[in-house]
Amino acid sequence: MIMKNIYKIRKKWRDLTVYRQSLGVGPAGENNVSLVIYLDYEREFAVEEARHSAEKGFNSILDILSEYNVKATWNCVGLIGQHYPKTINQLIEQDQEISSHTYSHIVPLRTNRYELINDISHVKKFFKKEFNKNIRGFHSPQDAWSKSLLEILEKLNFDYDIAVESNRSKHNACRLSTLKYKLFSLGKGIIRIPSLSDDWRFMSDNLSPDKMLQQWKGALDEFYFGKTIAVGFHPWVIGQDDARIEVFESFVKSVALSQHIKTYTGSEIANWYTTT
Repeated sequence: MIMKNIYKIRKKWRDLTVYRQSLGVGPAGENNVSLVIYLDYEREFAVEEARHSAEKGFNSILDILSEYNVKATWNCVGLIGQHYPKTINQLIEQDQEISSHTYSHIVPLRTNRYELINDISHVKKFFKKEFNKNIRGFHSPQDAWSKSLLEILEKLNFDYDIAVESNRSKHNACRLSTLKYKLFSLGKGIIRIPSLSDDWRFMSDNLSPDKMLQQWKGALDEFYFGKTIAVGFHPWVIGQDDARIEVFESFVKSVALSQHIKTYTGSEIANWYTTT
């Protein structure tokens, strides 16, 4: 109970000391949804059980995205580039976007500032050196973001992050900056792409594939026309069950065939809001 209350206080303080500038209509226009599909690509570096399903999930998801010509944002743990470089090259060859999920899947709220800076700066340097990719986006493990993390992302020249926003009123892209950075013009801020949902409820709530599909599709209603949002997945979670692969394909197919949903990578969204 004490830890829960401390967390609430920290979250309240974070929200009070972070400046949030609402952004306008997304690149798909006011009568459409601008959607980012993102994958947290972490394999066994997140949880050991992911070792058994990650490869199947990765291959299935990549095949489905390719079949429907959908470009997604892959938030990659840096260690995957070290241990599974072939898969990173596959993503690059298929023009999927590489984003950061930290180098070693550290959780920012459990990590001191010094270790966090070292980890995140290392992942940028690593992907640039090994794969010639400039990492522009970030998604925090366990959606754990803080004022300190935001300052680090600004300092290291990230352009955007993706994070779950539980408050429906915040379900549109915005620009975040700490008050210190805002007052002293130390950075341009970070574009926040709000995530409505991810597939973790398969695990946390033991949700069936059909129920999960209903949630994904239900989130993309007319309320989100004109807005920019994201929906996320984990290859190792999807790869645990053929039924999950099937509903993932059903979701991607419905998005690809929809007249009112347009898909973008995180960088494409950042470019849009930076240049318009």
